[in-house]
Amino acid sequence: MTVTLDPAPPQPGYLLIAENWYPDWEASADGRPAQVLRGDYSLITVAVPAGAKVVDLTFRSKLYERGRTLTIASLAALLIALLAAVVLPRRASHG
Repeated sequence: MTVTLDPAPPQPGYLLIAENWYPDWEASADGRPAQVLRGDYSLITVAVPAGAKVVDLTFRSKLYERGRTLTIASLAALLIALLAAVVLPRRASHG
């Protein structure tokens, strides 16, 4: 998600984003790392330096990535097991 600030803030401040805060959010302001805080109890707040024009937010969860990898591996193992259950009995009956 990218937020363009126009006009750029003349002093350091905070940008409140209407998106749920979670520890895996990362932010940058004009390409430099920016601090992501919890604001208004559950929303994302980004510390913005004076003069910043563009704030980029990205969500990268190691836990989600690990879960996705395990799910794909499990589905692949299940598919291999199903194929083996169909193919191997046919080979044994022809042999």
